[in-house]
Amino acid sequence: MATPASGSDRPAIKEDYLKKRGGRRKISINLRILRWCFRYLSPLLPGLGAWYAYRLWFSTRRHPAPGREQRWEAESVRSSVTTEYGEVAVYQWGNEGPGVLLIHGWNGRGTQLAGFAQPLIDAGYRVLAFDGPGHGDSPGRWTTIFRLCEATRAVVEKFGPMEAVIAHSFGGAVTAYALNHHLAVSRVVSISSPASIRYLVERFCEAMRIPGSVQQRLERRIEQRMTTGMGEDIWECISPESNARRIKGVPALIVHDHDDHDVDVSHGQRLHQAWQGSELLETRGLGHRRILRNRKTIKHVVDFISRS
Repeated sequence: MATPASGSDRPAIKEDYLKKRGGRRKISINLRILRWCFRYLSPLLPGLGAWYAYRLWFSTRRHPAPGREQRWEAESVRSSVTTEYGEVAVYQWGNEGPGVLLIHGWNGRGTQLAGFAQPLIDAGYRVLAFDGPGHGDSPGRWTTIFRLCEATRAVVEKFGPMEAVIAHSFGGAVTAYALNHHLAVSRVVSISSPASIRYLVERFCEAMRIPGSVQQRLERRIEQRMTTGMGEDIWECISPESNARRIKGVPALIVHDHDDHDVDVSHGQRLHQAWQGSELLETRGLGHRRILRNRKTIKHVVDFISRS
């Protein structure tokens, strides 16, 4: 699920977003070449175009951590856990109390959510985060929702039951899927999460200028390679909205910003409608990632998790 834009966990960036931000972003020569090849060559070789788009879609990118995350990481206790896909880097803040697991999004890092750590420690929790396969300090160059779910399972198995999960962006999709398979928690906070994985594919194809005929081949390739083996439609299987609808007895706080130009606020509204017993917190002016550092948002999240 690689994306061409700069910054972590960022699906495609629409032109109207660039205009709202006051101009176009500088586009790298590599991205220009890729767009040209997809637009003009892939219609001539649609099978090859779909094959390369598939590889690109599941590839991950690492981005330098800002100073605040480096400080948060330095304050953590580093360790790792072994999964069937390799070692996964783990960070822990605090030693006592129920656990709260932080799950980052695509092209993200566990430390991106570490702004929640100290407020949660002050509220009596210990906090864990991890770098998913192909992310941060964990090895690999690509991943899938299933690999990220396996990493989640391994972390919980090693570090004990978790009271709650705070998930960002694609991490919300991972959480919704995991809750229907192996994850047991009392509360969930889903921030800036998509309601549909197909939506992310469409954004990716839009950003890469992939023609509709090649996009159809890409989607078929995903369906063929990611089949569950149970006859279930893969898009339904991994759909956050569908998985949210199946979750019973786990209260959720759905947080989404009206100025999120990566995942539209309507996705948060859809998840809220699908998730029985959920609450919706809509914010403004915080975008897709700054929302993770907003003091009012953090307080609201910690209060929700601490609610008896």
